[in-house]
Amino acid sequence: MKYLMNTVLIFLVLVSSVMSGRTDSEILLNVSYPEFAWADSDFENQFMRQLSRQKGVQIELTSKHDRELSFPENIYDTDALLDYGRETGSNFIMLINVESKRLERRKTFHIPAIIHKYETIGILEGEVRIIDISRNKMVMAESFKVEKNGPRIVQGSMDDEISDPDLHLSAVQKVRFFNQLDQKLTEYLMKKTRRYLGIR
Repeated sequence: MKYLMNTVLIFLVLVSSVMSGRTDSEILLNVSYPEFAWADSDFENQFMRQLSRQKGVQIELTSKHDRELSFPENIYDTDALLDYGRETGSNFIMLINVESKRLERRKTFHIPAIIHKYETIGILEGEVRIIDISRNKMVMAESFKVEKNGPRIVQGSMDDEISDPDLHLSAVQKVRFFNQLDQKLTEYLMKKTRRYLGIR
């Protein structure tokens, strides 16, 4: 009878934990981001803040990890990452690799012999991977591409000038623009990765 009561109690605690949305997940976050000519990116901190607001989540940056164990140099070596995760007692390792950060100018609208429109577009491209330590495997590996529209102009077809000064961003504008692009990437990745991390 006592064994049955203990079993029922444990079951109720587990059900209560699931119903409350608690995950008690420790996530190690590793971010690789290209150097920025105009200013340092704040993406790593932005994403960490957003993730740490979720219930039952504890997050730590591998770049600030104070344990003696070194983070694997090869982020594509799943076995080494699993070993590292087990050694550190983490539930998940999340790797975000931003491979390209750039501005492009594009002709986005055109009526032959009448008008066309040029736009400046901000682009972030890369890959996100999630290693689930408890399941002993990689559960997510997806590329991403996030874009943000910048200045745009409409010209007569006779002009057709992609280097129009109105399409340019000043140094200050670029910092603000790419910060907003980082925020967009943060929101995108939060939506894409929640279920893989067990976040409700």
